[in-house]
Amino acid sequence: MLRLIKAALNDELFFAVANHTFTVVDVDALYVKPFAVNSLLIAPGHTSNVFLTAKSSFPGARYYMLAQPYATTRPGTFDNSTAAGVLEYEEHDLASPTSDKNRLPTCTPTLPQINDTTAVSNYTASSAFG
Repeated sequence: MLRLIKAALNDELFFAVANHTFTVVDVDALYVKPFAVNSLLIAPGHTSNVFLTAKSSFPGARYYMLAQPYATTRPGTFDNSTAAGVLEYEEHDLASPTSDKNRLPTCTPTLPQINDTTAVSNYTASSAFG
């Protein structure tokens, strides 16, 4: 289980992990009917508990985690930076670990467009907010 906490102010954020899906089970300490999504929307001060599931597994693979703002205001009136992190699973066979040159490329997730109100509407309709 992954607990997401949006401690920053101002913008809602889209969040995704490449080649993974989320099953949302809790929004702001309220259990919700579990629903699956490829990306999450998290607002300032909100929390979410999700199950993180890999769509397929490759030993030694790395996956980008990305977060970017959702905003419907004019470009340039907010920070539209994308934050990134890397998720890497431990290898089961530690006797023959994958070397960097044998490693698969790092996978990058697809996030909704910065002003994708349809993605936001679909997400909120599935969650406790809807």
